[in-house]
Amino acid sequence: MTPNMDEKGLPLTTEPAPAAGPRFRSSPTTGRLALALSKAQGAFPTIARERTAKIESTKASYQYKYADLSDILAAVRPALSANELALVQTVTWFDDHPWLLTRLIHSSDEWLESIWALAVHARPQDGGSEQTYAKRYAAQALLAVAAEDDDDGARAQDSAVGRPPCPTFK
Repeated sequence: MTPNMDEKGLPLTTEPAPAAGPRFRSSPTTGRLALALSKAQGAFPTIARERTAKIESTKASYQYKYADLSDILAAVRPALSANELALVQTVTWFDDHPWLLTRLIHSSDEWLESIWALAVHARPQDGGSEQTYAKRYAAQALLAVAAEDDDDGARAQDSAVGRPPCPTFK
């Protein structure tokens, strides 16, 4: 166990964990990070949506434009770096379930973190595909960037299948 880490290797925080729902945590202070992030966001370019997803189903067919993970990261990294910010994404296991941890770190040691529940897959390729998708959405959410067409939630209608309870961190 290292300083600021619990016995499972997860970062410690002084914030109490909510019982359920999306997980968002931060360092005890975030003022310097917030200032750096606001400067970086002001320098982020418009992210080009050069990919097209075509969805065919028995209910309906549709398509939308989006930027893939590498396009998003290439667009935001210069501004993040110039403001002493780094985006780190890693998969960890907690309570027999994989989770994507996305952390925005500032040189002041301040940080913001979100956690995304991942499914367990029999084939590594399926897990990798889901991880890439989750990384793209988690990065967009944490950095407040839009990299795909906004359908006002139309695709999410009747598609929710539930989520595992969020882990409780110390």
